[in-house]
Amino acid sequence: MNEFPDEVLHRIGSYLHGYDVIKLSHVCSKTLQTLSDPDQWTHRVFPPPNYIGDRLKFHYTQERSFQFDPAGDRGSCVVMDARPQCSDAFGNDNFSLDVWFAPMAGPNGQMHGGIILGGQSDAYDVDRWPGNHQQLVHVGPDGALYCSVVNIPKHALATLEAGRWYHLALTFSNGEQNVYLDGELIDHVAGTTLHREWFWLNHLQVGTGCISGDSVGKPTPDHCGWYGFQGLIDDLRIWRDKVLTADEVRSLYTSDHTTLREALAGMCYSLRDHGTLRTMNTPGFRKLHPGRTHKINRVRATRPLERVAETFA
Repeated sequence: MNEFPDEVLHRIGSYLHGYDVIKLSHVCSKTLQTLSDPDQWTHRVFPPPNYIGDRLKFHYTQERSFQFDPAGDRGSCVVMDARPQCSDAFGNDNFSLDVWFAPMAGPNGQMHGGIILGGQSDAYDVDRWPGNHQQLVHVGPDGALYCSVVNIPKHALATLEAGRWYHLALTFSNGEQNVYLDGELIDHVAGTTLHREWFWLNHLQVGTGCISGDSVGKPTPDHCGWYGFQGLIDDLRIWRDKVLTADEVRSLYTSDHTTLREALAGMCYSLRDHGTLRTMNTPGFRKLHPGRTHKINRVRATRPLERVAETFA
């Protein structure tokens, strides 16, 4: 490969996942130099603060995603600790959330789905059925996507594929809810209120939740219980008292550097920060306890900007 022109190596690299590019870069000194070029990596990773261009390849190798397993009665999760009611985490009038996630197929090759963000009146580890529970974001076993915080019946917003990264964002402001998938508006509701159980959802967690009754998107028609997510989540973020604009949502999806910093301003929760929740407190933010994790692995995986989701040893 020492004889290959740089443009040919760049073209080959553009068809490969990052970890395959890394393997190819180790073939010889020529591939190492050419495939370490920042241009080979800027479209694959979210640049860290104050990043140095020639370190993007190294940054790629250090990235990890959260792997969620639905095994057991309740599945795996990251708990948003210190009893953050929905109103504590989000506020009641204006808020936003977004999540990078990838549903993965189970051992049988079929989509399992699961609850990505769930809330209920009792904690995850309490041996009692929570009388109030809601699925804020979840995927059904048929790939149907559900996302809502308002008091209207849920309906499928899109059909997702296993093994693919998706970016989902929700904004709520004074009775108006917008849901975006991969930067595009897919649902708009106006003139409504937060769900009637909102103020009884004293506990939140990422990766599992409860589902019962006539709720849509259950794993089986007669299911009544916890519904753990099977797949990867790279990050889940919450903005309290901030409504992301359509342009900001788009920048979060594309990693557009010109508007990304503005979009991230005011974020009060990030799963990547190990579930640390911050609430407003004069004169500034007060950090609450880090979220507990249950059966969570951090794994090497293709990055969300690569769209295809695969894990690597």
